[in-house]
Amino acid sequence: MVKVIIDKEKIRDMLFVCGIEEMEIMASLFRERIDNMLKKVVDAIRLYENDPYLKDAKKALDVMYETKERIRNIIG
Repeated sequence: MVKVIIDKEKIRDMLFVCGIEEMEIMASLFRERIDNMLKKVVDAIRLYENDPYLKDAKKALDVMYETKERIRNIIG
């Protein structure tokens, strides 16, 4: 009969560290994707900012910047 010794704390620590690393990778990917999306939105809004049909472009830009800051605060 083989006796298996399980170090639960070591396993928990390994899973925790692995989980943290995966979360960091996911957060960096989210940040990168959000930054890319926000750049495209800013470019689109700036392109049409002076269009008479889009009088609210400035308001949209302000809301976008506010949303961008809120997203950054959420992800850290």
